[in-house]
Amino acid sequence: MKILFFCSLLLSINAAYADSKYSFEQGEHLFRTAGGYGCSTCHGMFAQGGGNIGGDVRGKGIDKLNSALEKEPTMLLLSNVLNREQRKLLSSYLIELGKMPSVEWIIDGQVTGNSASIKKGVLSQLILVNKRLETIKVALPFVAKSSFIEIKPYETKAVQWIPKEGTIELVYKQNVQVIQTK
Repeated sequence: MKILFFCSLLLSINAAYADSKYSFEQGEHLFRTAGGYGCSTCHGMFAQGGGNIGGDVRGKGIDKLNSALEKEPTMLLLSNVLNREQRKLLSSYLIELGKMPSVEWIIDGQVTGNSASIKKGVLSQLILVNKRLETIKVALPFVAKSSFIEIKPYETKAVQWIPKEGTIELVYKQNVQVIQTK
């Protein structure tokens, strides 16, 4: 009897996980394609802002989304495109992204020195935005000693990791990003 109970419990957990993953993927797809151009055009590929006009919307729920769709001039374009179910999927995706601390590093032709602080031991996301006209290769020593990521011109990539306590200094030419982990 206990085995049957645990098997049914395991099946229900797997089904819930599959539904949650499907909803996340559908929300992500909407974020990138809604209205033919997607929310990422103004809010960055991972809803982090990307130095774009729309800014960071990670963690925003359905009320904020509906309000923006009704009041923000650029968002009005999507108001009639997104039905109630799509809005729920989109806001669920944004809420899930908001649970993961992120650091955005915009790499461009300017001399920059940015710093950020995140918690140790929490799954986090480093979002790299290449605003250069060349493919770049950046060392990521916190992932592995010889780990690199290649990013094409005007491409955005994200790396997930669980930070350890300390300081991470990332450098690409004249762009520096310091991440303090506490």
